[in-house]
Amino acid sequence: MISKTLIKMIPIAKYRKRLLYKYYPELSLGFHINKNTRILVVCPHPDDEMLGAGGFMIKNAKHIDCLCMASAGVKTQKIDAEPRADLRIKEFHKVMDTIGVKNRWIFKTFGIPPMCDQIQNYFDDYCKILDLKKYDYIFLPNPDDNHPEHQFITNKLFKKILHHNGYNPDTQIVFYEVWRPIPFPHLFYDISDVAKKKFKVIGLYKSQNGWIKYPFRIEGLNRYRGMLSNNIDYAEAFGFMRIKKYLKDKK
Repeated sequence: MISKTLIKMIPIAKYRKRLLYKYYPELSLGFHINKNTRILVVCPHPDDEMLGAGGFMIKNAKHIDCLCMASAGVKTQKIDAEPRADLRIKEFHKVMDTIGVKNRWIFKTFGIPPMCDQIQNYFDDYCKILDLKKYDYIFLPNPDDNHPEHQFITNKLFKKILHHNGYNPDTQIVFYEVWRPIPFPHLFYDISDVAKKKFKVIGLYKSQNGWIKYPFRIEGLNRYRGMLSNNIDYAEAFGFMRIKKYLKDKK
């Protein structure tokens, strides 16, 4: 077995990472971000990305591309489904502008949930815009999330996209939590210095905050995650999985 010290001395990052994965997988958990790091954040709906990984996104925006797979316009007493989808698309772009994510895509869906069929219908469009081989990290909702569209995207659709487009074998899949906590996180990421901005940005999703006060709720979750991480003020919890293991997983 190659020693940890020798592996860390290897100047070429991709070879260093590959050997760490093979011999010391516990050392590969966590974010190793340099000027060339590229990250794709995949969110089922506008706001999921900020709820689960907003602090991370604010701190690393220049490295991030964001794909929102469904605008999820649902009719309410005040607004019909399609106008609400249009509103959520506008909110998404405003949020991305605010945090500084330049490359982003969002696809329009509306009607009665779950809308997995509509999401599936954009398969060719997703494949056209994504160069998946360039990403070091790909963020997805927790595989055990109890939202049906979140489960569909993480456990089925995105695997098909990876098989279709190809992928970088050194990419790490990173799971974030929205509608169900990750039971055994691999990492608590300190967002104390940007937490107030995160909660303010979540508030820009006004069409969603009318029925659940998301900034207040997520502040509680991030405070709790901070308590579990050496009692820092705020943290986000993430799970990690090697991309090949993710593709083989039978969720």
